[in-house]
Amino acid sequence: MSPVQPSRVDSASTRLYLRLLKRCLIRDLFPDRRYLGSDLSRVLGYSPEMRENGLDWPTEAVTMVGMKRLNNLEKCCLSVIEDGVPGDFVETGTWRGGCGILMRAVLESCSDSKRSVWLFDSFEGLPKPDAAAFPADSDDQFWTFSSYLGVSVEQVMANFRQYELLDDRVRFVKGWFRDTIPSSDIGPVSVLRLDGDMYESTWIVLTHLYPKVSPGGFVVIDDYGCIPACKQAVDDFRRDHSIQSPLSSVDWSGVFWRKLDSIEREASGASYDVLQLEQKLHATEIQRAAAVAEMLSALTAREELSSAREELSSVREELSSAREELSSAREELLSALRQTGELRSKIDALAYDITESNAQLDAERALRTGLNAQLETERALRHNIENSKSWRITAPLRRLMTAIRGSR
Repeated sequence: MSPVQPSRVDSASTRLYLRLLKRCLIRDLFPDRRYLGSDLSRVLGYSPEMRENGLDWPTEAVTMVGMKRLNNLEKCCLSVIEDGVPGDFVETGTWRGGCGILMRAVLESCSDSKRSVWLFDSFEGLPKPDAAAFPADSDDQFWTFSSYLGVSVEQVMANFRQYELLDDRVRFVKGWFRDTIPSSDIGPVSVLRLDGDMYESTWIVLTHLYPKVSPGGFVVIDDYGCIPACKQAVDDFRRDHSIQSPLSSVDWSGVFWRKLDSIEREASGASYDVLQLEQKLHATEIQRAAAVAEMLSALTAREELSSAREELSSVREELSSAREELSSAREELLSALRQTGELRSKIDALAYDITESNAQLDAERALRTGLNAQLETERALRHNIENSKSWRITAPLRRLMTAIRGSR
């Protein structure tokens, strides 16, 4: 494959287009939010530092690798185009498609009509670990995050379509790597990007696709610094195949190397020499990248602590409000109890008055009963007197006495 004119690869318009594209891919121009690590139940604000270094799980961005790894991928793609290294661009582990979109954009901006972009992914998330065959994956839990890490092929296609980069030169291969990679007929490859996280995924890709990488081509590993199983697979493969190409750091997690042999060393020329110097420079930055990662980890911990403090403050406010409501309820209860006590006193007084009235009424009834009995007695006595013989005999005398009183 013949080299592309340097002016086209490094033109101002190409740089501007790719720069704006990358900022859109990571949502730097219009920030989204981020999850608290892998805790999908907690959402935090956008952090430029974390997004730059690919340290967060974005809510909307189509890539989580960060700007530094995007810059490295762009540089690798432009280098193979400029140097005429034959082969397609391949990504194994696509997620929402951000890196694939960038690779296709590089081809478009350089007017490269020969290469294709291959995207291998299950589009369902990660598989459960095969601990028997790959013990290094025994503790892997990424398969439990399929709701976030599993993005459908239709959604990835839609993301490509939004950037007007979906065509027949973007090749989607759906399925687990163990089922698709060994039987794939692609080749040659000029840029091979691995983002499969697990030992198994990394090992399968390197075993079957690294032989197809052209001399002068690049191998990019996304998870080398953050997932021990991935690092172990890369180290084991490079050792077993005696790969001497320098392994260079991109940031706290990403690494890459350029496939070398005697033919490539002679053909790469000045471009290769410059890249080698850059690789050596990157190698010296590994400790610095680790320090930055530690600092960013501390920043994350601080943000988590700040979030916890805010939640605690909110809980305290709610508790204080609850205490105030409880105090108010207690006062209302005490007031009600006082009113109840007063009412009970009034009821007791009224009951006493009623008792006294009943007693008085009973006494009056008893008196009335006694008077009635006395009256009946007197009536009976009078009746007896009036009906007696002596009362009849003295009747004339009583009439005379009445007449005498009348005459007076």
